[in-house]
Amino acid sequence: AAVKLGHAGITKELISYNGDLFSEKVPVTYVTPLSTEPKSCLAKILDSQNSVLILAVVQGLRDSPELLDSLSKEDFLRILKEPGDVPVLAMEAICQPHQMVYWEKSKGVLRRRKRLTAHVKRKGKLNAMEGPHERLIAQLFRAKIVIDPVTLGFINRLLPTEYSSDAMFVPVSTFMCHVPLVHKDL
Repeated sequence: AAVKLGHAGITKELISYNGDLFSEKVPVTYVTPLSTEPKSCLAKILDSQNSVLILAVVQGLRDSPELLDSLSKEDFLRILKEPGDVPVLAMEAICQPHQMVYWEKSKGVLRRRKRLTAHVKRKGKLNAMEGPHERLIAQLFRAKIVIDPVTLGFINRLLPTEYSSDAMFVPVSTFMCHVPLVHKDL
């Protein structure tokens, strides 16, 4: 009802508390004679072209990583076409900071690691790559499980510790994009 009536504030709060944004279950009052195909709540919001409501959705998504993980690339690209601050806030919502903490075993001793610096190429100044979900790395850390070699390889490629003549040694922050492979369409 909040979406149907255009209540942006209520919609934002519902979404920030993981409201069902992707369900195709809709009340009978939402069915239109022109469309027989069910649409998700998000599709209806985007179709409404109500920029205040769409902005509220994006603001709510920022606080709901579970819903961000369900956001399709197609829906995200539609959001980027919206006017005003919506595209900027959408980018901030899907690219969120996460600490890179993990466990390594060295000489039989379990050691906590947290990457705060790296050797970043001078030209790009940004390392970006596909990798495991931050939730996986965080779960391993909380359970005090030594990180597997594949994930450690990803971390080492993302945040290199080895000196290179074409790189700068700098403080780093790590971010994860919640919409997989979207960088290939931007």
